[in-house]
Amino acid sequence: MFTPEERDRLRSDLLQFGASDRRISGAAVTGSAAAECEDRWLDIDLAFGIVDIAELQNVLSDWTKHMYG
Repeated sequence: MFTPEERDRLRSDLLQFGASDRRISGAAVTGSAAAECEDRWLDIDLAFGIVDIAELQNVLSDWTKHMYG
């Protein structure tokens, strides 16, 4: 379980990582955060677009490594 502050830092990190990944075409904050209705129990809902679908497995692998790091 994350504190609200840890959740915000993680969301920020993921959005920054996406902005630095040239294979990502866009990102969106979705769910309760998009409606500014978060509470301490909510998870992080993000959506990312990929430039080249052929890179999907590589992107998922790299992002998984980043998340575990």
